Amino acid sequence: MAIQLQGNAGVVADVDGATFRALRTVPKPIDHGSLGHYRLATTVALVATQAANGTLFSFRWGDVTRLCVIQKLRLAVLQTAAATATLSERYQAFIARGFTVSDSVGTAITLTGNNMKKRTSHATTLVTDIRKSAVAAGLTVGTRTLDAEPIVELGHVHTITNVNSAVSEKQLDTDAGDGVHPIILAQNEGVIVRGPTTVFGAAGTADLMVELAWAEVAAY
Repeated sequence: MAIQLQGNAGVVADVDGATFRALRTVPKPIDHGSLGHYRLATTVALVATQAANGTLFSFRWGDVTRLCVIQKLRLAVLQTAAATATLSERYQAFIARGFTVSDSVGTAITLTGNNMKKRTSHATTLVTDIRKSAVAAGLTVGTRTLDAEPIVELGHVHTITNVNSAVSEKQLDTDAGDGVHPIILAQNEGVIVRGPTTVFGAAGTADLMVELAWAEVAAY
């Protein structure tokens, strides 16, 4: 007995080819309803004498009822000036819980209007605060608790030579289409990028690039 599959719009599913009769499917983005999908790329300039384990990037989700689905998080470091001594440092991304007061100082990312939308018709983002460090000490920490272990860790070697050629990068695997569960942020949760784990010397600078993509949904 044959079985027919019928979609929400009343269209019967079809199969492709005469040998395997594979079901025809069309992958779609996460259903955002009246909300939307967003993407951000920003650079944090790391100065000489950059403090160890300072907060370099902060993303806080404070919406009461909606959820933030993190689809991509990529970190990359480019050395921009020679160090006085070779350094081996790490940059770490953490989930922040109980994030009731945003981090402060630094440079705030503009959240209004069409900024970061993947489509103009999407709603303006509901993110509470996004900001990046602008000084050696990093951002001023708000009220939050970081998980004990990071979700992404990027290692980098800061050299006394080969300036602008020492590049390192790491990306969080969040491909929900392959069955991997993405990171879901509920009210007063967020993502923090911290580093370097070793203080920079009197010379030597670098750029930390942060890429973040997310969807805002009513339920997941």
